[in-house]
Amino acid sequence: MKTAGGVATRVDDQGHVVFVDDHSFYFFEGEDLICQQDIGALVQDESQYEPKFLLLDHLGSTRAELVFTESGGTFSPIIQEYYDLMPYGELISPPMESNECKLYTGKNRDKETCFDYFNTRFFVSFLMRFISLDRQFFQTRMIVDPQYFNLFIYARGNPTKYLDPTGKAIELTGNEEQRKKQLNAIKAAVGFQAGTYLYENKAKNGKFYVGIYTNGPTGNSKPFEKMNFVAKEFSQIIKDKQVAHMSIVRSTEELPLKISGKEFGRSLRDLCANGASTCIGGEDNRQVWVFLKDPTEGYQDTPGEWMSDGNPGENNAGFVTAHEFGHVHYYFFSEVFYKNNIRNNESALDLENTARQLNNIYAPIRVVH
Repeated sequence: MKTAGGVATRVDDQGHVVFVDDHSFYFFEGEDLICQQDIGALVQDESQYEPKFLLLDHLGSTRAELVFTESGGTFSPIIQEYYDLMPYGELISPPMESNECKLYTGKNRDKETCFDYFNTRFFVSFLMRFISLDRQFFQTRMIVDPQYFNLFIYARGNPTKYLDPTGKAIELTGNEEQRKKQLNAIKAAVGFQAGTYLYENKAKNGKFYVGIYTNGPTGNSKPFEKMNFVAKEFSQIIKDKQVAHMSIVRSTEELPLKISGKEFGRSLRDLCANGASTCIGGEDNRQVWVFLKDPTEGYQDTPGEWMSDGNPGENNAGFVTAHEFGHVHYYFFSEVFYKNNIRNNESALDLENTARQLNNIYAPIRVVH
């Protein structure tokens, strides 16, 4: 970051010098937002580049900015700015000049519209509503909780108690070694460059999820979803509020799964031939499990009669994972959730074949599910 004539500039990922408007860098420990650093036209005094700490309430909303000032070698905390919020996030007496954009429940607030971005849709605090429909059109819990019939409602009409879930849509399960294998399989599916954007994110509930560095590890690259089509599909899954659970199992291992009272007392080898299986069930029949055979066992080639060139198709953890998450994408985003096997299988083949051709656009594709 440099200044040119009093205006902040930076070098983009194409090597061009661009002017930078007021913006902030945010620093997280896991999911917890711990501090920020403001950069831009409003903040040209180098002393102001020192970090400030955000004081959050029980919902994760920013209520104050704290900085440390030095006097005689001693640092003392001082509240630099206060933020008073209405229950749905509308600011009361907003500060005259502020760079703060993470206000309500830690979501990004657009300065021009004052809309809060909740990953899949925008929320308007002064309207107390989302401005687009919830994509889960029918849910079984609507029968016992009428609030769910309102597809624009936020936090069931009780914003001081509940949050709208976001993000953590691929859960990594098992021990550290198993979670690493799961994450590496997803990285292989999206390709080497896009794979560098992904990391293991430990949530406050102690569970582990796939996280995304939005603009890459350095923060200067193009967005993850624009890296390639496979990355775009995974980005949509990861940013959705539904959760897909991922697990590594041995081919002969009995699946540790019980959903909707139904037990799968069979091994992965008995369920499928290609080394992975996607199972659906739970509340609303919308809970998704992806079981991936341990990559150390290897994967069988896809039969030649299933491939476009008639020759056996190579399989690896990336291709198999892309195939299964093609199913997941269909389950999450199809307008009519209940299975249309043809469209479901097409979704899986499309994502698998795109993964196959990431490094070679002329690579043979799989034509039979």
